[in-house]
Amino acid sequence: MAASIALLLAGCVAPQDEPLAISEAWKPQLRELQRTITAEFPTQVLEDLVITPAEYEEATNRYVSCMQDQGIDAAKVPEGSFYGFSMPTSSTAEAIEADCYQEFMDGIAVMYVSITTNPANEDFFALMAECLVRSGVVGQEFDAEAYLALEPGLPASGTVTLDSPEVTACRLDPSQ
Repeated sequence: MAASIALLLAGCVAPQDEPLAISEAWKPQLRELQRTITAEFPTQVLEDLVITPAEYEEATNRYVSCMQDQGIDAAKVPEGSFYGFSMPTSSTAEAIEADCYQEFMDGIAVMYVSITTNPANEDFFALMAECLVRSGVVGQEFDAEAYLALEPGLPASGTVTLDSPEVTACRLDPSQ
């Protein structure tokens, strides 16, 4: 679970007081999230249908503090313009992490990353395929379907795998 969290969570280096430019394309997802989230902090963040970098930063800080307060040695780890999280692996740590995530990050983290990396809310898999073609690691025929066929550790279109540096770079910014 920690590996997937490391990949998905963002800590933008943009100025802390500037909200993300959220296109109308994201509003339905934000409204649905607002309707389904029950924890107090995420509910407050989503009240105005905007997630600012400062709100995201506060969510990540509260998330880590929550785990630390319960004896888990957790820390934020910068990964490009995103944060990963380092923590021990145990059933106790995973249970605490899940509770802290729900209390402070639920909905916010994934939505923040999604909006940051795909402001127009386009087909993410098509964006990833286009990015990989632009970076020259796959041929022009590579498309969203080919990207979806990738599995960790299994080569596709040469030596590209989900853990390739090129794939990681495209995940962080598919518009590059």
